[in-house]
Amino acid sequence: MIDLIFQLYVISSFWMVVTILFVQLVHYPLFQLVDMYALKAFSLDHQRRISWMVVPAMICEFLSLFYLMISLKTVLFYLSFAVLVLIWLITFTVQVPIHQKLITRPSKELTLVLVNSNWYRTFLWCLKGILLIVYYGI
Repeated sequence: MIDLIFQLYVISSFWMVVTILFVQLVHYPLFQLVDMYALKAFSLDHQRRISWMVVPAMICEFLSLFYLMISLKTVLFYLSFAVLVLIWLITFTVQVPIHQKLITRPSKELTLVLVNSNWYRTFLWCLKGILLIVYYGI
């Protein structure tokens, strides 16, 4: 059972690393190129499309890591869980509100805030991936 949970954790973690890198380096900068009149629709469409990709992976990553942390009690899993909690805090206290503002009050300045504030999550998810690679030699 632990092997299966660990595999789910590895897959969901690296899914999120790749996704956050794509979003940060490719997709979020495109918000700057969207016409102001289309920014609300673009933002809504982004949320609709990205959610089906990230919500299941984030939940899987969280639950599998929580299970591994409780079951195996290794420093890696405790540290990774702390990083993931920080990612979730940033997601729901910073990124989600910015996305909501882009729908209610779209602006080019807000798209820059979106990109700049997302670097924290990008760094943290990459750190989690690096910890996994270094610790387990994946």
